[in-house]
Amino acid sequence: MSPHATSPLLGVARLGLVEWWRTRWPWLLVLCVAVAGAIGVFAETLAVTESVEIRLTLQGAATRFLVVTAFALLLVVNTVRDANDGVLDFVLSRPVARWQWWLGKFLSCALVAALSAAVAALPLLAGAAPGSVIAWSGSLACELVVMAAAALTFALGLGQVTPAFAATMAFYLLCRAMQSLVLLSRDALLDTGTLLHSALGAALRGLALLLPDLGRYTQSAWLVGIGLDAGELRFILLQTLMGASVLALLGIIDFNTRRR
Repeated sequence: MSPHATSPLLGVARLGLVEWWRTRWPWLLVLCVAVAGAIGVFAETLAVTESVEIRLTLQGAATRFLVVTAFALLLVVNTVRDANDGVLDFVLSRPVARWQWWLGKFLSCALVAALSAAVAALPLLAGAAPGSVIAWSGSLACELVVMAAAALTFALGLGQVTPAFAATMAFYLLCRAMQSLVLLSRDALLDTGTLLHSALGAALRGLALLLPDLGRYTQSAWLVGIGLDAGELRFILLQTLMGASVLALLGIIDFNTRRR
């Protein structure tokens, strides 16, 4: 990529980072982490045995859900607001290509995702092994990167906060549950033997190849030393690259098609 192409892209990325700071995301992130920590501590006080493991498991799950939800919501709100207030049109009136704006915006979101995951993981060091926390944090960063691509695509495509956020969270839940749906489609007890059932099962398996398997991301069990290995982390990284690339391609094509 030539310097002429990267200069506007990096300029948009810098503006995106400033926007994340001005929208008070750091304080919202701290609030999410604090709420998740309070949930974990409360569960620890109720536990009779393995109190630390229970706290880490619940705190990790709560942190993941709150941070992903808040991150996606804030990105959708900011993107829709920029489009409705004319900020996006003003930027595009400059010598900035649409694909440069999209990738620059996404780059700023990816950087914020990495920093946010690192901050969110800090309280988990109180009880969990550093290696497990680093792996959990890296996986959360990958999860946020995928959600950034999805939220940006839906926000620009739908143009309204409520449907865009609903679509983003529906995508998130579908990615979390896709492997379970595939297993259900293969269940002999549910197999009716009809052409419709076979077509549905094939469609689910094909969709599972395209969507990132977020059900294997950021598992709370890792924090207590269960199920973590290098192969799993490589799988997550590969899925993130593939999923984010597909979403970015679809988002850029849709962005160029809709905004003439």
